[in-house]
Amino acid sequence: MIGIYKITNTENGKVFIGKSNNIMASWKRQTKMAQSEDEMQCQLYQELQEYGIQNFTFSILELCTTNELHTRWQYWVKKYDAYNTGYNCFDEVDSIKTKREARIDIVKKAIRLLEDTALTYKDIGVITGLAPTVVYNINRCVNWKNLHSYKHNIRQEKQQQHLDKINLELEGI
Repeated sequence: MIGIYKITNTENGKVFIGKSNNIMASWKRQTKMAQSEDEMQCQLYQELQEYGIQNFTFSILELCTTNELHTRWQYWVKKYDAYNTGYNCFDEVDSIKTKREARIDIVKKAIRLLEDTALTYKDIGVITGLAPTVVYNINRCVNWKNLHSYKHNIRQEKQQQHLDKINLELEGI
C-alpha cells in the first residue's frame, strides 16, 4: 500500500505524519527504530520508548500513487501542523532538503548550543529533538566530527579559547 499514515501519541495528542511506498513496513520500521540507540533519535522515538508503544495509534490517512505521495504528504503535515506541534523532525514540507541535510542542520544547532550556552544535554536534546546521549557524544567529538573543528570536547575547547583570548587581552594592557 502506497500512501500517508499517522502515528498518534494518545497521552499528549502529538502526531507524526509519514509517507511510504509500503505503509505497513514503515510502521514496523518505526517501532523497531524506537527500540534502537540510533544516533539521530527524533522525539517520536524517544517518546515511543518513554510512553510505550501501547500509548500510540497507527492509522492510514490516505492511499495514493507514488507520483502523488510527496504532495499529499505535504498536505497532511500542514493540516496537522506536525512539524511545529508534532513529531516530524524536519520541515521538508516547504524545502527540498534531504534527510541528511536536515540532520546536519540539527547537529549544527546542537553544536552552537554546546558552544554558546550552559544548557544541559537534556535541554539541548529537547530543543533539537536529539537524545541526550547523542548530544553528549557530539560534545565529546564521538559523532559528527566533520561538522566542527574540535578534537576532544567542544565545551572544554571553547572555554580554553575564551581564556586564551582573555589572556591575550590582559597581556596587551
